[in-house]
Amino acid sequence: MEKVIGSTRRYLGTAHDGLCGTRVVIVSVQRGGDNGVILRDDAAVGTVRPDDVIEFAPIIHGDGPELPSNITVIDPAPGFQTERGERASWITSDARPWEFEPPLAHRAESAN
Repeated sequence: MEKVIGSTRRYLGTAHDGLCGTRVVIVSVQRGGDNGVILRDDAAVGTVRPDDVIEFAPIIHGDGPELPSNITVIDPAPGFQTERGERASWITSDARPWEFEPPLAHRAESAN
């Protein structure tokens, strides 16, 4: 099973223009639409589905400049850092599984 939660990807979607091309960390998977469930561990996620919604947080530093020395970084909340310990923003966004590189799932084929 592929690691999803906590994995790093590159966001390639267009809904969040300022984030396109940014490295992000996957925080959760929402399954089942507006009344669905939010899954925060890989055992619960299993395989990502094309209709899932992926919650992600941009990585604040890691492949960019370090924060200025006058800014104090507090420890991030659990789930908001990468496996390499890079700090991610506490502000999250959502996207479809195919809007990441590598993609978490591919767009469902049309039934037409």
